[in-house]
Amino acid sequence: MALLWRQELFAGGKPQHLKECLVPLLLAHRTEVAGVNLPNKATDLDICVHYSVNANYNHTPEASFTILTNFCLELAELRCSLLLVSGGGPRKRLNSLAALERIESSPAWSRLQLPLAVAYNPYFPDAARRQEEEGRLRAKLVNGGGRIQAVYLQAGSDVPRLQQGLKVLQDLLEELGMSGGQQEGQQDGQQQPGAGDAPAQQRSGGQPSPAARPAKRQRQQSQQQQAPQRQPVRVYGSVLVPSKKQLAAMKFRPWGGVFLSDEYLSSVEAADAITRRLVGVYADQGVLPLVETAVEGEADVTRVRQLLQVAST
Repeated sequence: MALLWRQELFAGGKPQHLKECLVPLLLAHRTEVAGVNLPNKATDLDICVHYSVNANYNHTPEASFTILTNFCLELAELRCSLLLVSGGGPRKRLNSLAALERIESSPAWSRLQLPLAVAYNPYFPDAARRQEEEGRLRAKLVNGGGRIQAVYLQAGSDVPRLQQGLKVLQDLLEELGMSGGQQEGQQDGQQQPGAGDAPAQQRSGGQPSPAARPAKRQRQQSQQQQAPQRQPVRVYGSVLVPSKKQLAAMKFRPWGGVFLSDEYLSSVEAADAITRRLVGVYADQGVLPLVETAVEGEADVTRVRQLLQVAST
């Protein structure tokens, strides 16, 4: 069987092509395509918009954060989600992590209901750089609080590093109470041990009085009704669809932060074999693939489906 996947669109600045060709094609394959990722905005399907902090930087961190906030205020009305990335090029004074830190204390964001996603790259060849990336991932999840609903894995070709990175990610999600197991407990309305006990006991000098218990219970029920249920963080993994043209481009001008081995770049057949191993890891770990290569016709859909085939269990 072939895994479900998300599809990144490459409209090339042609809205008419997106409307007349790509969206109908994806709708025709809605049982296979779970959602769509766009670099801008759209109102169809399940849309995750990519936002590069570097590309939208404007003179100062303050001005750049205002641009991000205004963009997200509009985006929230379209019922989209946002993947926040630092982006390539020279480093600016505002990156994705710094933006998340500002979001936590922003009055405008306190009333903005917009799901966020963050990126994680487990493929850095240097161990110190991988450790730094893991620290940044932790900081993103902590600063993002309940807003973070997805983590997107960068593309790469090193299967063992992917497996190690997924272990790091899963351990971190469990530690922070953001995994599926934590969500089940929250959906059942179960409080975490000790939650809400200390203030009432301190006010009464020990155990809360019987008269205080009903009021406390009512407040807790009201808070549970008002607070949105935190969804477990979903993990998406990048998938590149190999072709001679793409491999040649990656050799000549590789994407920043995308680490592809000489074996992967040696031929389409070798790249296909590695891609299938990566997809097998995704299937084992419950990771939904994000196809980051243009899909514009039935032949492209068939090619993706072949790459995403996994053994039935």
